[in-house]
Amino acid sequence: MISFHHLPRSAALHISRKYCLRTSAVSPVAHFRSFSLDFGGNTGYATVTSNDPPAPKDNGPVLTKADLAKIISAEHDLKMAESNRILDTLLDTIVEAVSKESTVSISGFGKFTCKKLEAREYRNPATGGIVAKGDRNVPKFKAYTNFKDCVQGTKSVKK
Repeated sequence: MISFHHLPRSAALHISRKYCLRTSAVSPVAHFRSFSLDFGGNTGYATVTSNDPPAPKDNGPVLTKADLAKIISAEHDLKMAESNRILDTLLDTIVEAVSKESTVSISGFGKFTCKKLEAREYRNPATGGIVAKGDRNVPKFKAYTNFKDCVQGTKSVKK
């Protein structure tokens, strides 16, 4: 439900959250509870009530671990259980090696490493308080040139 107060029906609305729409096209902002409107000196307000949560951000197609197992199974005529075990073994080996601060290098693909971040203090932007974080290890991945070229489309993926 949307109610507009002190607004002409044909007015173009500029919403403070950087959305621009006409009064008849309110669906892009239906998830906001309230927002302010500005008409070059004349201000009005609108109240938006909706039970719909904001739409999730579309990050494009996602290839899951199960999808990878299906591809391995189809390419090598394996049962799904076998391809799942192969994939689990591969991923567990990479995680174990990187967690022990080793480097895993896969020719033509990339290199997994562990980077140690020193202890430092951060500022919490919500409260303004200072938060101390200790030393920690962070996993890093560097794609090799062959992988980058395939992603950019300048080289075809080998089959």
